[in-house]
Amino acid sequence: MQALPNSPLSWVDMQTHEEVFGHLKNTRFSAEQAAEYLEVSLPTLRRYVQSGRLKPSHIVGRSQLFSTADLRRLKIKRA
Repeated sequence: MQALPNSPLSWVDMQTHEEVFGHLKNTRFSAEQAAEYLEVSLPTLRRYVQSGRLKPSHIVGRSQLFSTADLRRLKIKRA
């Protein structure tokens, strides 16, 4: 699919969140991946967790894992 004529948007820009990330619906993200998805630094992500704005869906040893749904919800709230 090409960009629309005279449009600065590419076909990727015109896809829905579900089309781009639908296959990740049940995936868990590491803290580093979650920070990248939210477009924040790792210390900022840690502050979100400490303040209760974001909760890990699972903890494995010392690693926190975050669900796609929780990350998306937070990203929408921040927008």
